[in-house]
Amino acid sequence: MKIDPVPGQSELAVEWNGATDLSAIAWVGENRFFVVSNREKNLIPLLLKVDAENGRISDAEFGGKIKLETEESDFEGLIYMPEKKRFFVSTETRSAIVGFDLEGDASFRVDVPRIFREARRNKSLESLAWNDVRGEMWTANEDALDCDGSVSGRKEGGLVRLQRFDARLKASGQFAYRTEPSLIRVGNQGTGVTDMVLLPEGELLVLERVLTAGFGIRIFRVDYSEATDVSEIKSLEDAGDVKLVKKHLLYERLTGANNYEGMTIGPALSGGGNSLILIADNGGGNVHHFMPLRLKREPARAPADK
Repeated sequence: MKIDPVPGQSELAVEWNGATDLSAIAWVGENRFFVVSNREKNLIPLLLKVDAENGRISDAEFGGKIKLETEESDFEGLIYMPEKKRFFVSTETRSAIVGFDLEGDASFRVDVPRIFREARRNKSLESLAWNDVRGEMWTANEDALDCDGSVSGRKEGGLVRLQRFDARLKASGQFAYRTEPSLIRVGNQGTGVTDMVLLPEGELLVLERVLTAGFGIRIFRVDYSEATDVSEIKSLEDAGDVKLVKKHLLYERLTGANNYEGMTIGPALSGGGNSLILIADNGGGNVHHFMPLRLKREPARAPADK
């Protein structure tokens, strides 16, 4: 598997004053997407014209907002379940995951393990991933829980918990993952898990935000097959011999002033694979940034002649 930039387009900047701080994006089919903001309780339709040949985004058009009726706030992760016709958002208030029907009513609430209530301020459930083929949902805290030790620093990254749910949205496994170190921290901002994508074949991709002189991203493929299930472990810092999730770097880029926090799989490309779309939290203002990438499986190598 490899991730490549789109030729001739590093990102697309779009002016729209309907919302700020777009924090997550979900693909629902063809060129249709939805986004959420961490500043308001709305679901926002979005059309992205993705070229099926090269993955370039030629245009973006936002639609009318759908008000989401919930007491939760600070939306950070977003998925869509087509069979149930339901959206889910993860929030950094009270570490919640809430489901909505297409009219915006909060019709379902996921039972998130209590350990995530130990999240540090603004470091809770930043990510959300789902795939119908696998029948699994994943989330994670952005940086280490209070009970799990130090946040990411110059010497090493923080330990976070990747949480899996089954097709009934019941907790079905939890695995320890160490982020990359933070060369720079500004306040409580440093390296952290900001989103995930679950591919149909079962591979889990993790997006880490990097903070250097500006922002950057790293995308990892992770392997949790030999990792310890830490669901019953109260403190990763004191747990002793815990096997961590393995990670393999697929892509990295410095992004300057643009803070990319959301990631989703996108339409299939004619040359094979899919587009991979990232969205940046603009921190205010009316210019929004999208990063198109190309995700493709490398062909299996033929066995060497003996």
